[in-house]
Amino acid sequence: MASDVIAPCHLLRLSLDLLVACQAKFPSVEIDAARGPPTVQMLDTVPRMKLVPVILLILATCGCGRHEVSHPPDPAIANTPSPQQQEPGENATAALVTELASLGYTTKRAGKGEAVVCGTRGCVCLAELACEGPCITLQDNLAAFKEALARTSGNTVSCELADTGKLCGLSYFRFEGDIYRLETRYFGADGRLIGQRNTTDYNEYCNGASHVRFEGAVPSCPSGPRDVTVICTDHQHDRAVRDPRGDLMGFLGEPKRK
Repeated sequence: MASDVIAPCHLLRLSLDLLVACQAKFPSVEIDAARGPPTVQMLDTVPRMKLVPVILLILATCGCGRHEVSHPPDPAIANTPSPQQQEPGENATAALVTELASLGYTTKRAGKGEAVVCGTRGCVCLAELACEGPCITLQDNLAAFKEALARTSGNTVSCELADTGKLCGLSYFRFEGDIYRLETRYFGADGRLIGQRNTTDYNEYCNGASHVRFEGAVPSCPSGPRDVTVICTDHQHDRAVRDPRGDLMGFLGEPKRK
């Protein structure tokens, strides 16, 4: 029923808009419904637009004011994910590089999806989080790690410290071992990976520019970890995981003064 009313109502509104436009354009115009099709006559007296009350009455009677003309959605807008639909950490790297540049840190593109950011203490590689398909979940990550840890032959794991816990509204998994491999992964509220930090003992990342790389989101949680579960430790490297954003700024130091 609504679709039967929408088209006539739209035409009536257009007619009303035309009448009002004519009245504004020609101060001495009268449109007489008795003569069939509307005709414009130049008069010396103050005009009266006789069709306006009629159209207003029809609009009110049909209930046209209760319906709007629907338009198909713009494909460009319809196919753009809302912030709620976007993957956690999506576009996080570009936003972080822009933020650090505004603070005075030097930035330089290194490769596809990568940028080098430098401060007084050194340079850090920032990269987009690359997941083949949906990013891994914390549950699957822990299961794979524990399976590798239990191996006694083949590709075994040398563990100095591995733990998991909460960081504000997120979760984390940290591993240190295997000849200076340090990695901390951050997982969103849905349990999927949103970012990670890797550190080595040589400049491995961003074409040899840094020994530290942050991928994806770098969340801020100054309050520190909670609900921590230690998976393995040699008791020589026990320490709490650091605030990711504070960790990044600690590697960078202050902006370089020009």
